[in-house]
Amino acid sequence: MNRIIVSVFDNEEKAFSGQTALKDLHLNGDISLYATAVVSKNDQGEVETKSISEKGPLGTRVGMISGAFVGLVGGPIGMALGASVGALGGMVFDSTKKAFGRNIIDEVAKELENGKTAVIAEVEEGWKTPVDTKMAELNAMVFRFNHSEKMEEQINREWETTEAELKELREELSLASNDAKAGIEAQIATLQNKMSALKELAEKELDQFLASTEAKVNELEKQFETAGEKAKTKLEKRLKEAKDTLESGRKTLEDTIDNFAKEIKSL
Repeated sequence: MNRIIVSVFDNEEKAFSGQTALKDLHLNGDISLYATAVVSKNDQGEVETKSISEKGPLGTRVGMISGAFVGLVGGPIGMALGASVGALGGMVFDSTKKAFGRNIIDEVAKELENGKTAVIAEVEEGWKTPVDTKMAELNAMVFRFNHSEKMEEQINREWETTEAELKELREELSLASNDAKAGIEAQIATLQNKMSALKELAEKELDQFLASTEAKVNELEKQFETAGEKAKTKLEKRLKEAKDTLESGRKTLEDTIDNFAKEIKSL
């Protein structure tokens, strides 16, 4: 199962030992490790990201969750979509909180006391014992996040809400006095712009999904090539699941974008 695992350590030294332990589990085929980040809280309560192992597509989710911790515990969150969809930036952060579970994020933030350090990792793991055993040896507190809500689901909900608002305004416009029409037409134009922005956001999500999932498939293929015979059985299953996810996710997002384009054209 694909998960974000957050392990909180008493100090930086133990955290980096924990990061090394995850890499060893990857080499043994016990897990597939995609990316890690190390987030530390100093004695003054200031939080900073010490390192992120992957800056590209594999590091996207780890970067988002580490940014969420830095933002919640002690600093601003630096996530932007660009000028054309900037108005929807709050929706992106809300999605991050919902996707990983705000209550769990708060629990980790509470556990990350002054002087402690957390290792955030995106992994595929068949069972919890290998990671839990290694982290217990370092006296770490372990939290697991299942990615419960996909961005396209929130985009679709936002689209449906906007579409319903647009329908109501058009009904109002047909009954409005001449003095009121200009204001209603301005609201309609705003909603139409929002729908175009949602389509662009869905396109960005597709690009990000394809890049990250293809990178995971490539990483699994590399891991499979160097794995022992025992590990290859587990890795074959992970590789098939990743490829299935790639194809089904691609189709879902492409269908969403096509539907948005058709509806925008009919506005």
